[in-house]
Amino acid sequence: MSPTRLLRIFPTALLGLALACDSGSDPEAVKQAIGSAVQDNLAGVKDQLAEVKTSVDGMHGSQAALQEKLSANTAAIEQLSAKIDELAAAPAPTPTPTPTPTPTVRPGRPDPAVTYKVALGDAQTRGSNTALVTIVEWSDFQ
Repeated sequence: MSPTRLLRIFPTALLGLALACDSGSDPEAVKQAIGSAVQDNLAGVKDQLAEVKTSVDGMHGSQAALQEKLSANTAAIEQLSAKIDELAAAPAPTPTPTPTPTPTVRPGRPDPAVTYKVALGDAQTRGSNTALVTIVEWSDFQ
C-alpha cells in the first residue's frame, strides 16, 4: 500500500506516530499506540463501508422501482400513440345539418311562410313597377 493511501486511510495513526517519535517514547509503546489508532480507524472505515453498502442497496431498490414505473409509462405511451394513430386514420365524422326551424304562426299576425300580394292602386311609388321585391309602408297621421 502506498504512503499516500495510508495517509488518507490512517491520518490519526500517522499523526500519533509523528507525535510519539518527537517525544522520544518507547518504540513498543509507539507501536501499541499506532496499532490501536489503526484498529480504531479501521473500525470507522468498516462502519462507513457498511453505510455505503446500505445506501447502494437502497439505490438498487429505488432503481428497480423506477425501472418498473418507466416500463409502465412506456407501455401507456405506446397505447396512447396507437389510439392517436387509430383516430387519425378514421374518417372524420360528417356534421349533421341543422334543420331549418319552421316559423311559428302567431294568432292575429301574418304567416311568415306565405307571400302576400298588396294592391298599390294609385299610391305613390319609387323605383321600377316590375321589381321583384316591393316594400309597402303604411302610416296614419291622425
